[in-house]
Amino acid sequence: AARTLRSYGEEMDLKLDCAVVSLLDRSQETLNLILEHLDLIVHNQESGLSYPKIPVTASWRLNERHYGALVGQSKSQAEEIYNKDLLGKWRHSWYDPPPPMDVQTLAAWRKYPHCQRITFVQNPAPDDRPHNINDWTLVEGNTYSRGSDEVIMPASEAFSHVLERVLPFWEKNIAPKLALGQNILLVGHANSVKAMLHILDPKVVNANTVKNVKIPNSTPLVYEMEASTSSQDKNVLPGGIRVVAERPNFWSIEAPFDLEPRHALRATWLERAWIPATPQGLVLHPADRPPEPKRTVMVESLQTIVASAAEATG
Repeated sequence: AARTLRSYGEEMDLKLDCAVVSLLDRSQETLNLILEHLDLIVHNQESGLSYPKIPVTASWRLNERHYGALVGQSKSQAEEIYNKDLLGKWRHSWYDPPPPMDVQTLAAWRKYPHCQRITFVQNPAPDDRPHNINDWTLVEGNTYSRGSDEVIMPASEAFSHVLERVLPFWEKNIAPKLALGQNILLVGHANSVKAMLHILDPKVVNANTVKNVKIPNSTPLVYEMEASTSSQDKNVLPGGIRVVAERPNFWSIEAPFDLEPRHALRATWLERAWIPATPQGLVLHPADRPPEPKRTVMVESLQTIVASAAEATG
């Protein structure tokens, strides 16, 4: 994903202005790997610490869906305990959550930092001083403390619950930045990315199709968006943003649109085997193109699907 984004950025003259990520370690490690490869990480030799060159917003709202009693089980283990059809219903349903996590385990999990209702921004620090706690700005929730009343981690979640927490993040933390013309990198998880796709492409990702929407591992997805200036715009999204009409896709492999809903999205998948050329074999340089609208780039966490049971267990 990092190599693909770097090549795409160089070819399309795309520079990232900020990034958003969940509170989970695997997504933050993925983001750091990407920023490192894009030369967007500063290493302070004196302190030995590192920090990003662009603002990074980390939020509980982008966390993976909580699978309740299924957490910690592989797909085969869960199928031995529960009916296979019932398990499939819990995993793919819009409204049906899995059985709740047991009380003792839930109480322990609610003490973890990633289970707090917090959103914060890591601000880029000047090169002449080490990163410290003052480089973080809390924008939602109280300062983390174990057992805090701010903990709202549920015992389990349906997909609809994930959508309910992702939508306000889009409206308050992503749409306003897009309206300012910023390019945004989002590193999330299968279900938080699907929730974002429902906001952007509800005709493609909805209650009828969500079970068939597959989010490929570490494959960047690029949306081109712009602020909507018309009150009569029927395509306006929450936050006054609209997806730019489909443009020629120079970067992705031709895909059978009738097989997977993800190929019908109004976006570009940067597949591993992309070739940076037009169908005529001519590489387009930035000067050869019309002005580009701003983009937001979504990448699923590297480690979410590498662990084969992760999608089933959360």
